[in-house]
Amino acid sequence: HLAQMGQYAACPRPTDECREAVPLVVSPSVSFRCGRAALSLAPAATLAFAIAAVPALILVVPAVVPWWSLGITPEQHSGRNSGSFQQAAELEANMVLPRPSGCVCSWLPHDDCLITDACACFCRAQRQGVQPCTACQTNGQSQPGALVPQSTGREQSIPHRLGPKDKTASGRPPGLSSPFIGVNLGGWLVLEDWLWGVEMMDTHIEDEWTLVKVHGGPRDQRAIQLMKSHWETFVSEADLDRLKQFGVSHVRIPIGWWLVDYDPADGFVDGGKHYLTRVLHWLQLRGMRALLDLHAVPCAQAEKESFTGRKRPMPFFFADRTCYGRGMHAMRELAKLIMAYEKDARTAGVVMGMELLNEPDWSSWLSSPGIQELYEKMVPELRQILPANRYVIYLFFWDLPSAYGARWLAAKQAADSDIWGNVVYDLHLYHSYGDDNAQGRRWTRDVDSCKTCCRDRLLLANLVASNVTVAIGEYGLNTGFPENPDFQHEYMQLQLSLWKHIGAAGSFFWNHRVLYGKSGYFREMSLLDMMRPGGPLPPVKELNMTSFCSGHDLSRCPSFDRRYVGRKDDCVWLGGAA
Repeated sequence: HLAQMGQYAACPRPTDECREAVPLVVSPSVSFRCGRAALSLAPAATLAFAIAAVPALILVVPAVVPWWSLGITPEQHSGRNSGSFQQAAELEANMVLPRPSGCVCSWLPHDDCLITDACACFCRAQRQGVQPCTACQTNGQSQPGALVPQSTGREQSIPHRLGPKDKTASGRPPGLSSPFIGVNLGGWLVLEDWLWGVEMMDTHIEDEWTLVKVHGGPRDQRAIQLMKSHWETFVSEADLDRLKQFGVSHVRIPIGWWLVDYDPADGFVDGGKHYLTRVLHWLQLRGMRALLDLHAVPCAQAEKESFTGRKRPMPFFFADRTCYGRGMHAMRELAKLIMAYEKDARTAGVVMGMELLNEPDWSSWLSSPGIQELYEKMVPELRQILPANRYVIYLFFWDLPSAYGARWLAAKQAADSDIWGNVVYDLHLYHSYGDDNAQGRRWTRDVDSCKTCCRDRLLLANLVASNVTVAIGEYGLNTGFPENPDFQHEYMQLQLSLWKHIGAAGSFFWNHRVLYGKSGYFREMSLLDMMRPGGPLPPVKELNMTSFCSGHDLSRCPSFDRRYVGRKDDCVWLGGAA
């Protein structure tokens, strides 16, 4: 632990609180790069020693965080690999090849040469026992450890198009020249406190489990009637008619594990499946499609999140093998339910596929059990039920800007298209949650146009280059500041134009409806409220998406380093509003 503590650097600036970075093993003498959270491996006494040993680092450390939440393997936790940490530091002092600008040799994942940029090739060449990658080339010759040509990362001029529009890049259905327009039906079969403000947030009820408990438990008629009333009214045929008229053709439907693996001991009311079946039939009558999203799994895949059904202080799903096993069982049962819907004449042809898991805590990518392990196990299993030539499987990633998850997925697809074909990279992108509304920032409407047209486009560059199918599973109009109708019209148009011009398969706005409480917050996340006549948004066909960021001078985009540009980096047009 002491060796590991001494080899981790702190963040030079906030980039999503380092959630998206893998741990980077560096020498204490190397300039800082964002290395997530081995800083909390040791108890207080060890931490004090580590701080004294590395005075250059200012470490802000929670008291106790389990090793599995840090994105490291059990072997690293036990210390069996501690020699590699010291070796990395020694190699830092003895490197002979020219170091690419800004390159810090990092912990190399078992990536089968997925990462072959100049920095990765440089660092591999310095390490004994690391298999060389033939993709690391110089002067057109295969040479282990040599450098791949790469840009400096400082992009003054960014292409307006980031990728081809063919099906390989976009994943769009044949004959569909633009991304599909979708919306989430969140807060329906999985409650969230802020989506039902009057009943939950205003009364300090933080999740569905607590709501049911307050009303007597899952078998109490008060709880049962409350839930049935909500299921009955939150999504209606009239809602679907309005959404279709607006331009929506697809819906993403979040569900909890209890819908397919019910146990009253979990604390939830049974019966949601009947209402799901009814909505799927309504979608069939309107020629619309649905993605079923496993939004909540036992013991929570993310910490302190209402969308997990029951808030937990940590993502115990990845710590408890029983919870993990039940979650995988729910995934299999959901796949079987989809096949049952296909055989039912009332719902046939509606469900396009499933999402394996919504927004798991990304620090568990490499833990065991963890996200990568889950994806590698479950996708082949689910393909035995849901063949790739008919059903899509969405996988959530939180790996930008490095896009190492996208390269991992691309390698899987190249190796076995029967299993990994028609697997979609799910991206969620918002400008709130500590971005626009970060401490000390002031909002103007030009902030979000700059971020969408300049920063976000560059943020997605490495993702597009990986040539995986991309869909935006969640996005919205929220900024963390009071709504502005004129701005919301433009903001919607700019985001949809970005999705179109990166070649995305489609997008799902979050959310179709918000039953906001007395505060009135979150109205801008309710598409039914944002649509005309009551809101500022015209039908999608009236939005100008023929060119990317129409009306904005992209030559006035500020410069970002595309290797490290973060989701929360500020953006200001050069010369003022563009």
